[in-house]
Amino acid sequence: MKVVPLALLLVAACDLAVPTTVTRVPRDSDPQDQPGDDTGTDTGDSGEDTTITDPFERDDDGDGFSENGGDCDDDDPSIHPDQDDECNGLDDDCDGEFEEDARGDDIYEPNDDAASWFYLGSLADDESYSITGILHNDDDLDRFSFFIDDPWYEEFGFEVSLTSIPADATYRIQLGRVGDSGELEDVQSSYGTGALSLREEGESFVDDGGTYGVIIDAVGGADCGRSYLLSVNKG
Repeated sequence: MKVVPLALLLVAACDLAVPTTVTRVPRDSDPQDQPGDDTGTDTGDSGEDTTITDPFERDDDGDGFSENGGDCDDDDPSIHPDQDDECNGLDDDCDGEFEEDARGDDIYEPNDDAASWFYLGSLADDESYSITGILHNDDDLDRFSFFIDDPWYEEFGFEVSLTSIPADATYRIQLGRVGDSGELEDVQSSYGTGALSLREEGESFVDDGGTYGVIIDAVGGADCGRSYLLSVNKG
């Protein structure tokens, strides 16, 4: 019998062994998410900034303000607290008011309080005059004052009228003498739609001349895009 050396048998056994491949999987990866496998849980990078988890802290429209930062419409980049509030029916600057910055185009503004009457002039110089004004929103108020004398040889009287009130709006007009405090005295008023008017009559042997004022405001429906017509007529 031919004896095969033990060293040759060991070499032959090594050559007949089945090759084995070992794949190392990183410890932080998903072993189920293998190439070609669409059922894994790794969705990849979506590009979204996930460092901010509160949706009210995210600036969704890219205007520099989040909802928590005062943006009242975080889907519209033209609406944010630094915006001018123009005449467009929107609260552009998110302050709860509408159209207030459109007042910069109104030559009579500011004329909202007792210290800021817009003086129209004297009816001694003109028998009548008319102006066009604008109520920018329902919180706006316009004050106009004028002087009228009361000659002893004439009957004292004048009329103020408000026309061209915007459709679907209700305006109010107030008339009285402007007192020392800047507020109206002996006030008469009227409100409604379409056209309004008030008349002041004097008493005999009483000097009813002086500075009078008209206040115009809105009960509702003020339209910054529509002007009204105020007329003052003597006689």
